[in-house]
Amino acid sequence: MSSVSFRQGQVQKQILSPVTKMWNDILESPLEELHSLLQKITDYDINIDSKIEKQIDQSIVTRQYFTKNPTKNAIIEDTLISSDNSLYDFLYSQIDSSHKLFVSAISVEIAKIIVEYINEEGYYEGNSEELARSLNIDVERFESVRKRFAYLEPSGVGAKDFKEAMLFQLETFDLEEELYLNFKTIISDFENIDNYVDFPNFREIKGLFKKFFLPPAIGFLPQDNPIVADVIIDITNEGLNAKINSDLYPDISISEDALNTKNKTKLISDLLNRRKTTLEKIVSIILVHQAQFFYGGSIAPLKMQDIADEIGFNQSTISRAISNKYIESQRGIFAMKDFFSTAIKDDISTEEIKNYISMLIKKENKIEPLNDFEILESIKTRFGIDITRRTISKYRGEMDIPQSVERKKLYMLMSA
Repeated sequence: MSSVSFRQGQVQKQILSPVTKMWNDILESPLEELHSLLQKITDYDINIDSKIEKQIDQSIVTRQYFTKNPTKNAIIEDTLISSDNSLYDFLYSQIDSSHKLFVSAISVEIAKIIVEYINEEGYYEGNSEELARSLNIDVERFESVRKRFAYLEPSGVGAKDFKEAMLFQLETFDLEEELYLNFKTIISDFENIDNYVDFPNFREIKGLFKKFFLPPAIGFLPQDNPIVADVIIDITNEGLNAKINSDLYPDISISEDALNTKNKTKLISDLLNRRKTTLEKIVSIILVHQAQFFYGGSIAPLKMQDIADEIGFNQSTISRAISNKYIESQRGIFAMKDFFSTAIKDDISTEEIKNYISMLIKKENKIEPLNDFEILESIKTRFGIDITRRTISKYRGEMDIPQSVERKKLYMLMSA
């Protein structure tokens, strides 16, 4: 008898109250589905105006990822009018002997080879020493041509990483010499940016970061179906600023023939505001932990439980809150869940390990590619962590990187 009562008690605990069920649904719903969800909840007895349907085209289609320099915008936007015009077409159109940057036949040849080793984000992935050797020139000459890409569009293209991309773009800024030199120093040591808070012009420099666009070729990247961002991150003179996309939240009012629904209207309004407040708390912590990412760096280790502990929520609430939610920033639009990365050890994240594996493979010997054991040993030496070869294989598979034997065959085919 008592065991039956216990089981019944368990079942009762699992049954959510209507208000809790409503809260969970509102918190978890994507922004673009809030309107239909609320109509379903209220059985259409409350007027719910879907502002998102009126504004989504303006919010998505006119979103710009370019610098605020009108000259640059005109150049890039004119090029992007034709959907057939790729990043590579655009770069080749800027490289010929009539261009003041490439006056000799060899410089044109070098520049065109460099373009072949630029990925879709605009970063250079070639091995300059090997490429210079194949052209029978010294690497300094090859690199001097690559660094001229700092004056091509899109600005920052041809850089090896995000820091060099910022340095390339910095060359196009009209700054006084002292400000330029200080800015250059901070970019070069970006991972330690907090050490420069007392640096001359630091606040002004921090504000100027919003003029960068990273990755350099973001304007040429293919766009998937429009995504509505719940949160918009801006870089201001004061630092990073987060704003909830309240303009796209539904408007709620009582219909003339449903005056008895005032309490339900207030409840839904309160839950919508609670959703906004919850997202604001979560994002404020994300900004603290992931500030470097929004300035062009990498994702840092961050667990949902860390945020849950800090703001006093259950981890399940955090999970619902970030589900199907997106953050828009100068770097693009990212799923909120992307900012949570498991730490392997201390401040080393899986994302950082994956980036390191990718870097190793990009630089590997094409005749004898690195096997998983060699990659593992390099990671142990670099990070001082103890992981297994199976983990390396898993990460490589998640990044769609073939095994060393397969890569060797691909390299042979590419060089044939």
